Amino acid sequence: MYPRLEDLVEWLVPRVERVFIATNATLLNAQHVRLFKKNNIGCLASVRTCGEAEYRRLLEASKSGVGVSVYHVLTKNSLPVLQSMSDRYFWAEKIRLLYATFSEANGLPMLNVREWFELLQEASKYLAPIIKKVEVEMAFAPVTNPYALDARKGAIKRLYVDVDGLVYPCPLLVEKRNGKRGLEPRDCDVDRECPVLSRQMPTPPGFRQVCPFLVVELEHIQRFLAQLDWTALVRRSP
Repeated sequence: MYPRLEDLVEWLVPRVERVFIATNATLLNAQHVRLFKKNNIGCLASVRTCGEAEYRRLLEASKSGVGVSVYHVLTKNSLPVLQSMSDRYFWAEKIRLLYATFSEANGLPMLNVREWFELLQEASKYLAPIIKKVEVEMAFAPVTNPYALDARKGAIKRLYVDVDGLVYPCPLLVEKRNGKRGLEPRDCDVDRECPVLSRQMPTPPGFRQVCPFLVVELEHIQRFLAQLDWTALVRRSP
């Protein structure tokens, strides 16, 4: 939809290590594919369902030499996507499963520890043939984990610029449209500003919520889940 995408790419390419374009592939066309291949641009594709048209566009981009990575927001309705992903996206460079973060736009319910770990267990089963290329957002970590011990719960300084030129410390804050001018990164306020961590999801003893942008390999999580005491994943009353 951005009318000056080619100009932006030409400006970015000599200034950064690599450019990635995030897309749901709805408007992906041959002109985009030529632009991406020419400039070694990676395609980060949002896959919400098993939509055939979007899948075909991404597959053609991959066959044309564009590196395609796929990400999917994991919810309780993700089973059909997980069941098909190994067969449909085995050619992707990476697959990333995202924790469903609430926003005014999407209204998604956030999952508790047990719900999230159960979904990751299902994902590890269905994605076993391609598990080495699958990453997941942590969302929750044992209290002994360095990120859980960190006062900022693993959140780091980032710099996101929206189409209006406003700067934010996190993409989850862009919809508030209260960004600042200038390229000065700042810390996000995880306890009051973050739409995820400020909601303070109930966690059982032994676990803490962490910044959802922290990622780990699904294969590693699979080993962790195999040793997990599931009976402990129930929040006890104080």
